[in-house]
Amino acid sequence: MIHLKNPETALLNWKSLIKKGGELVIYVPCKPGMILRLGRRIAVTPKHRKIGILNYHLICAREHRTSLNVLNEYIKEVFAEDRIKIHTWPIMAFKVWNFNLAYVYHIKKIKTALST
Repeated sequence: MIHLKNPETALLNWKSLIKKGGELVIYVPCKPGMILRLGRRIAVTPKHRKIGILNYHLICAREHRTSLNVLNEYIKEVFAEDRIKIHTWPIMAFKVWNFNLAYVYHIKKIKTALST
């Protein structure tokens, strides 16, 4: 999702493919969360430097177009009539994006497009 130019359109398309009672699972990294940034700084960036990629952060900036905060709003809007459960990882009881690595959205479609 963070790589897409228009994630809201993708969400609407995915929603149209799900039947009533069907489920969709979406994994979203907690970008630009503090824990994720720290992990990249300590582990990922040095590995990229060793293989000759000097500006890993620029590559991330170009490829990661949308943050978790924005995607969260799109998901809540597109699936407003459906059941959304959010699981955080690795700290499941602490639903703060800055201190987790990922949000996993479990969405169960409650209504069809023709339902009232």
